[in-house]
Amino acid sequence: MSSRTRDLPALLDTLATILGDRWTRAESELLQHGRGETHLAAAPPDVVVYPESTDEVSAIVRACAEHDAPSSRTAPARRSRDMWRRWKAG
Repeated sequence: MSSRTRDLPALLDTLATILGDRWTRAESELLQHGRGETHLAAAPPDVVVYPESTDEVSAIVRACAEHDAPSSRTAPARRSRDMWRRWKAG
């Protein structure tokens, strides 16, 4: 996989400072988060992060901007989809 981030090692250092070990570059996680529910090919991210507060999210977005790294969120959509499945099933 090629990185879309100008200086990925520097971004990873910054993320480690913000999040400790709550980030990953494990291929399985990247592929999981790179898939959508459309016909489009998977586009795995460079890193997946697991923030626990609004302050951490703000710091992550700032770090991505400083390192010219694209960022996106996926958790709320997945949560909504899972809630829909639970509601529909029961």
